[in-house]
Amino acid sequence: MENTELQPQKKTIAVIASNTHSLLTFRLDMMKSFIAQGYNVVAAGDEPEDKLVEEFNKYGIKYRQIYVNTPDV
Repeated sequence: MENTELQPQKKTIAVIASNTHSLLTFRLDMMKSFIAQGYNVVAAGDEPEDKLVEEFNKYGIKYRQIYVNTPDV
């Protein structure tokens, strides 16, 4: 498992999505590229942290749940 502690000397990029699974499906390569360039990466989505934090940790990405209010359409 990768170390997901944020490194204070590095800049941090947050990648936010209203559908967490799209972060893994469509944005994972981009987030891995940011890490390779020396950035901290925090992904934020609507799924509870306990469900996905381990999956993001595999890649050195910190995950946080955000609450998305989707009004009726």
